[in-house]
Amino acid sequence: MLRAIKSKLNKTTSPNSSNIIRLVDTFDEEVTIPLLASDLLGEGVFSFETVINDSFTENYVVTPPFYREQLGEECYRDYDYLKNSINDIHCYTIELAKPSFLPIYTENEASLLQDLSLLHQKNSELYIQLLITQRQDNWQNEFIDQYSEYLNGNDYPSSKRVQRSVQRSILNVLNKFSGYHSQRKEVAEISSKILQNGFRFELKIITNTNNKDTFEDELNELLKEYDFFNNLIFLRDRHKKQFVDNFLNRRFSTVSKEQLISESELLSILSCDQVIPKQETIMDKIEKTKRLVTKVSNFDLLPIGEKKDRNIDEDIVAELPVALKKAKSIRNPNIEVLDVELGATVQRITFKIPEGHVYSDIKNKHEDINSALGSDINIIQGKEASTITFLIPCSQREIIYLKELLENEKFQEYSSANSLPFVCGVDMHNELVLKCLTKAPHLLVCGATNSGKSVFVNAVLITLILLKSPSELRIFLIDPKKVEFIQYNGFSHVEKVITDMQKAVVILDRLIAEMENRYEKFSKIGVRKIDAYNNKSKSKIPYILCGIDEYNDLRMMHPEVEEKIERLGQKARAAGIHLILATQRPDKEVMSGVIKTNFPSRVSFKLDNSNEYRTVFGTGIPYKNLLGFGDGVIKFVGQVEEFIRFQAPVISLDEDVEEKTFEKIKNLAKNEFVENIQLEDIKYESDLDKLKRLIANSGETRVSRLREEMGIKMNVVSQLMQQLVEEKWLEKPESKAKGYKLIASDEELAKWREH
Repeated sequence: MLRAIKSKLNKTTSPNSSNIIRLVDTFDEEVTIPLLASDLLGEGVFSFETVINDSFTENYVVTPPFYREQLGEECYRDYDYLKNSINDIHCYTIELAKPSFLPIYTENEASLLQDLSLLHQKNSELYIQLLITQRQDNWQNEFIDQYSEYLNGNDYPSSKRVQRSVQRSILNVLNKFSGYHSQRKEVAEISSKILQNGFRFELKIITNTNNKDTFEDELNELLKEYDFFNNLIFLRDRHKKQFVDNFLNRRFSTVSKEQLISESELLSILSCDQVIPKQETIMDKIEKTKRLVTKVSNFDLLPIGEKKDRNIDEDIVAELPVALKKAKSIRNPNIEVLDVELGATVQRITFKIPEGHVYSDIKNKHEDINSALGSDINIIQGKEASTITFLIPCSQREIIYLKELLENEKFQEYSSANSLPFVCGVDMHNELVLKCLTKAPHLLVCGATNSGKSVFVNAVLITLILLKSPSELRIFLIDPKKVEFIQYNGFSHVEKVITDMQKAVVILDRLIAEMENRYEKFSKIGVRKIDAYNNKSKSKIPYILCGIDEYNDLRMMHPEVEEKIERLGQKARAAGIHLILATQRPDKEVMSGVIKTNFPSRVSFKLDNSNEYRTVFGTGIPYKNLLGFGDGVIKFVGQVEEFIRFQAPVISLDEDVEEKTFEKIKNLAKNEFVENIQLEDIKYESDLDKLKRLIANSGETRVSRLREEMGIKMNVVSQLMQQLVEEKWLEKPESKAKGYKLIASDEELAKWREH
């Protein structure tokens, strides 16, 4: 767990467990832009590598296994020569000479990697490696503090807060004696760097040249071309064995943990074709911060929940060893308890597995232990070696309120760095589970009656409504049962609450058209994602969220929606369109290949049996069952742990209070003028109507021919044909060789021939 936390901060990033190596012609914008548009850049180490000798020059992009964009031909690259030639090589690291908030020059005609390749000397080999990972911690706040010190006369503000305080004191003393106080004007280029995405980087060079002095002189001259507020320098590394080991394993060294470049600086290193984000000043940043504070104050609209005192159940801690002995899973009840933790839903008891026993000895006696203890517990492996953890339902569960989670400092920090943030709840260690919908990029939520599914979806929607203005987020809600989303009618953020299923299909078609229209807008200004478009364009476009309750009901009534969901699932993310599907019955029909492929992020609350959990996630969950009422588990793209169990929050337990809260939030942005999204008008004709028209005009009833004519999947046609059988249009064939028998009346057929 500690390693995962460190990795997340991107200051001690762990190397990838494995890599995919792709051969590319150059590091041009066709390679760099899709990669920089990814939301996964902070989840692993990415490498750009060039190998040059007298015979060839080869460029490689190396990515973690979860990044599947086809940037080039997948290949294998061996650097065995380096292992065997430690004494013959020279190793260099290029780094920023000054504090990282200061930018280098980014307007050179060629990229730095292109320039470095020119350093290759005859009869030698040159290896260049650039490691990057996106920083996801609070580096921008640190940079703003350093920048403030810089504007007040400190030329080299430290990255350490305590040291900056000392520097400030010394500077104040010097100013007092000199009677002069230095105050710089704001610098647009520095502001721009701070407001862009930030990347930890490490640029390494290895060569076996015999003309080391010449090589270093040329390298030094080359780096001067990037002098600006900051400058690049090279350092000779004499620990060659460790250097080569880091190079081969694509591993950051500890010395680069404070080295950070912006997106535009990274592009100037990789490619001369840049997409520079629109510059903003620090005053703009301050205004953004003020707006964030205003949004945070919106949380005051949420009710304060009542907290009750709860204590660890010491009796169950004492009874557990006895129950294990009684179930014959251990011989000696004198076990070493390592940790007892009281969570919102379960109490965790971890102990060391006694000598002479293994995990399976205890796990296999699960039912016997339940019987001996008189409680329905779960058993999982402990975090440390040779430990086991018991999850025991709390006799008095803690109610988690949405307001307290949204006002938590961790969520406020997370929300300032993510576009569509939400909080799932608290995990078994009482830590917030924070996610962003843009990284999902679509979410499937499953749960039986009283599981907490609907409460969870409402919490996500309310969070986004409180955080985003109506001009930043537009919401479409599809509610087949006319129950779950009706309360959102009249919300400024909500375009429509659709209860008519035919209109729901039309809305999905219109969202597809909107997606394609957005891609056309993106291509006109040379960007691929909504964030980049909004940075460059004067006219901003909002994110769109489409929530569908009881997706299974919609799919059964209109099977064609699956293909529409597939199209949106495949392409809508970069266009800023995201889906949340909710269903009570996650059967194999719902969890089709389309859903599994396009909804990798999934949440489940209590279901009827273990098979349903397996259907949702493709594998069993580590817990025998969930307890209902907000006890959930999430599997999310880029998540370190495969599953995280959490207790979801409620707005209020009192329905009257919740209803009043919705009314308050409804009035939140009532006076803000927002132009509704003008989705392309598409006349609706269901696949069933199309099929009737086709059969009425052609007389064709063979499934294969009808599928070919309609251009839809075989299983969809089969379902539609079954509907026509039920409507007395068709009669099932006696054998597969024959088509269905058309039995509709001439009068009925005439209606469809007239259209």
